[in-house]
Amino acid sequence: MKKFKKALLFIGLGLLVLFGPKDSTDAKGTEEVLTVDEIDALESFLENIYLVGHRGKTIDGKIENTRDALLAALYDKEISIAECDIQLTKDGKIVLYHDTSIGRLEKGQLARMVGPNICDLTYEELQELTPYACLLSDVLDDMVAFNNIEGLDTKLLIELKNSKGENDGLDLALSNLLSAQRYQDIIPFLSFQTDDISFAKNLNNIFPNNEMLLVARSQKELDYLANYPADAPFTGVNIGFKYLTSQSLEDIMSNGLDLMVWTINDTDKLEKLFLKLGPDMTFGLVTDNPPIIDEFEEEIYSKKTLS
Repeated sequence: MKKFKKALLFIGLGLLVLFGPKDSTDAKGTEEVLTVDEIDALESFLENIYLVGHRGKTIDGKIENTRDALLAALYDKEISIAECDIQLTKDGKIVLYHDTSIGRLEKGQLARMVGPNICDLTYEELQELTPYACLLSDVLDDMVAFNNIEGLDTKLLIELKNSKGENDGLDLALSNLLSAQRYQDIIPFLSFQTDDISFAKNLNNIFPNNEMLLVARSQKELDYLANYPADAPFTGVNIGFKYLTSQSLEDIMSNGLDLMVWTINDTDKLEKLFLKLGPDMTFGLVTDNPPIIDEFEEEIYSKKTLS
């Protein structure tokens, strides 16, 4: 993973003055313009982004965390990392699924968390209830074949789920799976919530070369970063956009951690992220909309440029 460029960090009033919201027209009715320097800064910002496909690549109608969605992300040369979520079934199978229970994908958002818990179902029972669950091993097998294709080097980011302890044993099951001889050339990124730090430490001892990411989604993770322990197993932080403050960014940088930000799907939010990070920081952009970079760049060039 690319490391931070720490030489220059533009945050605060200076950036807001240069690149903050402007009126679409001035007093004379002239259209909004950007200077050459402003466009250079925005281009630098975009060049320092690497894309992370959120739950695979779903923009073409593929269902999140399915084999099709992950394959689409893995074979997309614009996506550097394909992200997925995993759960553990009752009979010890690791499946791709975000929620701890089924319902949302099958019946819509209102059915979220009302179906049976995945941890209470065998894989066979799960298959009878949803067409969307697939085995992580199937995706890893795809990656073994994928690694032999010249010019493709997309990585896999696996987020472990352990809500209220439902996935006890997931770390052991994952370590056993990844230790299989046929997967020795696959070194995925692994991400964890603060409740899963014991998971992270266990897996870090087994796979010391893996990148370990902390998922920052609440004040609890921000407090952890502010008092970052010396024995923390993490090499980076995958942080929700609203939790990326000047303080959390300072804590991330001061501890030498890599950065991913989720979930950025539109150019307005990407522009706000630019105001937070400035042009010179390398980071992962977690998105459901991989064309977002091209869309943002098109907006830049649609502005008139001053000489």
